[in-house]
Amino acid sequence: MNVLLDLLFAAAVVALIVITNQQQPGLLLFDLPPEASPLFGAPWLAAVLTADRLWLTVLVWKDGYWSLAGRVHNTLVVAAAAGFIWLLYSWGLMGLS
Repeated sequence: MNVLLDLLFAAAVVALIVITNQQQPGLLLFDLPPEASPLFGAPWLAAVLTADRLWLTVLVWKDGYWSLAGRVHNTLVVAAAAGFIWLLYSWGLMGLS
């Protein structure tokens, strides 16, 4: 679920950039359109879902659920989601600024 949310957020940001640049060229150099504000709530939801998924990954490894391949796959997916959240935070796309 969180990976899908991450992908949807990335696609929405790209669409926002393209549409805004077509309608109001140069606006993105200075600010975002006001209708873009709700979009930046999605990374916070994704961060919460990633933290939950991280906790479940710890439990999966601790209790030995699934096969080794399944646990490694889940760990890699969670690591990718956490990396994406870190990337959004470092680029200032978490809505903090």
